[in-house]
Amino acid sequence: MLEFLNEYIREALRDEPMNLEHQVKQLIHRLMPLQRCGLQEVANQLGLHKRTLQRRLREKSIVFEDLLDRIRRECTEHYLADPDMAMTQVATLLGYREQSSFNRACRRWFGTTPLKVRKQMLKKVTTAEALASAFERC
Repeated sequence: MLEFLNEYIREALRDEPMNLEHQVKQLIHRLMPLQRCGLQEVANQLGLHKRTLQRRLREKSIVFEDLLDRIRRECTEHYLADPDMAMTQVATLLGYREQSSFNRACRRWFGTTPLKVRKQMLKKVTTAEALASAFERC
């Protein structure tokens, strides 16, 4: 299965020539659910030594860990907007092995728990829908 995944990723990158940052982002998105989105694995997928990847990213003022963290936060906002998605599923899709790691990251990003973030997001959506409905009636 791992060999199949590696070949799939290599083909996808060959079919879509792009800059290094975009390639790294694509790999992070594809490897997160497999809990294999570390620097070493991304470098392996690109055929680079991890120090070479770090150096090339640094030349573009990018720190791998910061990029991974930013992508996880963006994905968290998207996943939490789905009220039917279980928190354990969100944590897994983000590449966390433990729910508690996801909870700590969520507190760092948003200052509260994932459940409270979801409730706030759903409340905003409900309020926006109510306002839109009120405007339609006018």
